[in-house]
Amino acid sequence: MFKKAERKQARAGDKFGRLTLVEPAGLVSGRPGWRCLCDCGSVAVIQQKRLISGHTKSCGCIRKEGTATKHGNRRRSCTSPTYISWQAMTQRCGDPARDSFGGYGGAGVTVCERWQSFPAFLEDMGERPDGTTIDRIDGSLGYQPGNCRWATAVEQANNKRTNRQITMNGETRSLAQWAVAVGITEACLRTRIDRLGWSIERALTTETRARRHVQES
Repeated sequence: MFKKAERKQARAGDKFGRLTLVEPAGLVSGRPGWRCLCDCGSVAVIQQKRLISGHTKSCGCIRKEGTATKHGNRRRSCTSPTYISWQAMTQRCGDPARDSFGGYGGAGVTVCERWQSFPAFLEDMGERPDGTTIDRIDGSLGYQPGNCRWATAVEQANNKRTNRQITMNGETRSLAQWAVAVGITEACLRTRIDRLGWSIERALTTETRARRHVQES
């Protein structure tokens, strides 16, 4: 039987001192534990009993500082978009139990040693802008400094290894980007090249009937 301090329900997102609960971590020294994110950016596994009783309030940074007031400018939350992206990145590359592991860790995509630490990742990438997620610039390489950026869904789609690249007059763009540039649909452009066998130049420079009709009317 757990003592009274342990009967209190703890949930992901609860805050104890500087520690925010992220997910259950099984048993720690025989008692339920939690994986916690400290305001300083460190991750620690702590017994639930020590959290609820107030015995443990940080990853250890308070003790190292000698005061609880020096980290005010580095407060982080497990609900921050940046932390969520970092956690998802490390899990899909390192946790075989994740559904996405097959396309990442199972396919050889890795997270560099430096980025196993959230504070180091944050220092290199900065806060995640609204409407973006992390994107590997070179899909053949892993998650590492210099090969990642915060990108919109459109930018990521255009950067996929499976996305078709077309070159005309020395300029290379994805099929989707060319379709936008010349004012036709991607489906129409693909049909012209693949089904009708048009040359790249003809496919990109020939107006659609609907567009000609609008211009002539």
